[in-house]
Amino acid sequence: MTERFRDLELRLAAARPGHEPELVEEAARILANETTYRVQMFRDAGAFADAAMLVYRAALPGSGFQFGLGPRLDVRAHRATALTWQRGDACAMPYRAATPALALLRAAVSETTRLRESSALAACPTCHGLGWYFTAENRKQMCRHGRGVV
Repeated sequence: MTERFRDLELRLAAARPGHEPELVEEAARILANETTYRVQMFRDAGAFADAAMLVYRAALPGSGFQFGLGPRLDVRAHRATALTWQRGDACAMPYRAATPALALLRAAVSETTRLRESSALAACPTCHGLGWYFTAENRKQMCRHGRGVV
């Protein structure tokens, strides 16, 4: 599943305007486990940012986001930015793509992957997500997360 998320994030980062319809639908299917009528309605109307917001809210209901669009610099095209955060975060995490919708979908995919990986690490019976533990000899040992810790 993590590979699907990483593949989708890379495709979102590299996508150009005009590829939003299929990417919005795929992100809705992967993140929200459904392609709702509202996502289809927004997508069909060309309201890709609204569809991306709906997908983001379904995937990460406890997170906030903000859109931004940088100035045009010489020959470089505009790059849209989506900033994401959760309560208690010290800073917002920026994600860039060709359009605001693609940037927000990229943020949703990446943050969902990060949350799933941290949940999996927290379930480690040896280190409980810290990444290290103390041995019986009172030495600090790096955890290998359930892969035959000696």
